[in-house]
Amino acid sequence: MKQLLVLTFLVLPAVLPAQNGWRYIGPEEREISHISVRGDLIFASVVIPPIGGGYSTRLIYRTTDAGNTWEKIDTNLIDRYAEITILDGNPLRLLGASNTHFYFSNDLGDTWDSTQQNKPYLFRFFEKSHVTGLVFGIGESFPDVDRLFRSTDYGRTWLEPYIFINSSDGSDLSIGLSHNSPHMYVSDDAGILGNYFYNSTDNGDTWNYRWGSNDDFRPIILLVDKEDPSTLISVYDKLYHSTDGGVTWFTDGIIYPYALITIVQDNVESNRLFMQGHVSKSIFDVSAAIYLSSDRGTTWQYDSSCLQLPQVTLNRRSQSRNFYYDSKKKRLYIGTTKGLYVKDYGVTSVENPMSVPSDQLLCYPQPARQYIVFQHVSPDPSQQTVLRIYNTLGRLVQEQRVVASAMYVWNLLDWAGNVVPDGLYVLAVSSKEGVRTKTFIINRY
Repeated sequence: MKQLLVLTFLVLPAVLPAQNGWRYIGPEEREISHISVRGDLIFASVVIPPIGGGYSTRLIYRTTDAGNTWEKIDTNLIDRYAEITILDGNPLRLLGASNTHFYFSNDLGDTWDSTQQNKPYLFRFFEKSHVTGLVFGIGESFPDVDRLFRSTDYGRTWLEPYIFINSSDGSDLSIGLSHNSPHMYVSDDAGILGNYFYNSTDNGDTWNYRWGSNDDFRPIILLVDKEDPSTLISVYDKLYHSTDGGVTWFTDGIIYPYALITIVQDNVESNRLFMQGHVSKSIFDVSAAIYLSSDRGTTWQYDSSCLQLPQVTLNRRSQSRNFYYDSKKKRLYIGTTKGLYVKDYGVTSVENPMSVPSDQLLCYPQPARQYIVFQHVSPDPSQQTVLRIYNTLGRLVQEQRVVASAMYVWNLLDWAGNVVPDGLYVLAVSSKEGVRTKTFIINRY
């Protein structure tokens, strides 16, 4: 066993003004790719861009006082994919992963040991907190195919992966855990082969194939209700609910204005849920969108203060790793390209139910695969507007007249009914306020 002594460097975060309740807490004004939080203990992975080409690297920072001061862990522990996951227990255990090794600590990161190479590379970890030592990891057993791995000793050794029957090149797994029962669920987005759903009632020892589908419904984000393990919520542009363990799903049909990324439940107040999405202001400017529900996901309120945050980085579309809600402190953390931000949510923190700023042009999801939704939110919702879509050569591809604030779903066909090629496009909306433009991308693969 190789013992590693951690060298730390004290870092005081820059004091930036609060923005509509959001506070910058450090550790650097750089991209945050991953956070792990337990009370005042926070680990954050900071992305360092490459110099002169090559890959970016990660720096790991630690704070034990909720972000007042930060310590930088010595860089001999990390490489370009490093991140830390805090595991529950007494004491708290830390599981660190890079693209080469696992790292373990039982003293909050003061010392580390490395006992196992990370091969295959595991990049997302989920703990069944009611079963001592049980951790699941999603990783690649060969290029571009996700596999589910299982450990019963806090990640020190990993059992052979469970091979889901329809996994293929590009397969993308999402996992939903019940922390109060042995129930688990896995959704396997196999791309053009469709989506497949599995469940386990014995903490992942065995898995049952539930259904497969080639339609547009792909429950890529899964939340298992903490009190009823047969009640599930999934997001994929729309919200879907299931009350029978994922056999049947229903939706209210609402396409949410901002593409959805992840969803979390308050561990103290079970009726309270938070949902993260993203606002594509342009190709290179993606901001966070945050919703709050106080009735277990039946209705949602949009918090427009998140538009004041810096740009966010979109992780894998399944289960964002830079978004965390602290149920005890009622505090939400989100990693941006300019550091880590936090907001304290009281009972009346969100006041705008499903509202968006006036006079805004929305395009989602991005990149578009099978369709894209356009919406011009105007101060005068009754006026007529004209939507025109152009390719990069300036040629008009499609045109539609709609009432302002109405949603227009484009099926990615041109005037003649032909499928338009992948690439960059420009949306131009003409109204009495003038002409507004927005770029968007079509990428089906």
